[in-house]
Amino acid sequence: MSLKEQRKINIPSCKINKEILIELTEFLEEESKKVKVDKNSNVSFGFTIDSKDKDITAHTVESFREIKIPKQLESIRFHLRDYKTGIDISINLEFSWASTSRFTVEGSDAIWVNGITSRLEEIFQYNKTKNYLFHEKKSKIPIALGIAFLIAFSISFVMFSYLPDNLEDPKSLDDLFSYTITLGVSMFILFLYFLEWLFPVIEFENYQIQIKIRKIFSGIIVAIILGLIVTGLAKILF
Repeated sequence: MSLKEQRKINIPSCKINKEILIELTEFLEEESKKVKVDKNSNVSFGFTIDSKDKDITAHTVESFREIKIPKQLESIRFHLRDYKTGIDISINLEFSWASTSRFTVEGSDAIWVNGITSRLEEIFQYNKTKNYLFHEKKSKIPIALGIAFLIAFSISFVMFSYLPDNLEDPKSLDDLFSYTITLGVSMFILFLYFLEWLFPVIEFENYQIQIKIRKIFSGIIVAIILGLIVTGLAKILF
């Protein structure tokens, strides 16, 4: 039994479009032609597009070019397998929340496996986005914490500005402080999950609803910051 080399790589946060998918299809089809040179090969090459509305399966670059990518994508998967030699390349792009996208390269030739792996990594790294910040603990926790307490502080600041008669004694101020901390912690827990959903690891063009909601969310954050500045200046000047 011959030894096999296998590489499993998680795909980084990136934005995909049809041109990139065609590039992946062309790359795998070219590799399949190289494998087919061996008369003993038994090659399977193709792709599957899964969505909530329909599933599509095909086996050529030409057919992929003609496909209209459906909305409500769930996954796009490519495969190249030679059942005789054990060569196996699979690419799984997952669009569901909290799912992992990855590609696997397997074969008996370590040089070939590493070469294919490097080429695929190059394609995905070139299209990498900053969405990974919202999926790694070391970055998403301070981001979620900052946004949560910015909103909590904004609400408290408005209450303090427009309800001064109720907040003159120390007890009321203590209550307001406790309210701000409680609200901030609650929002922090919410934003830990909300930001992961709002910034998907894999995006396809402008298909996902998160992209539209993200614009609205960004506008709200900007409005809050501007509102705090204007309110603060108004209290200083007047």
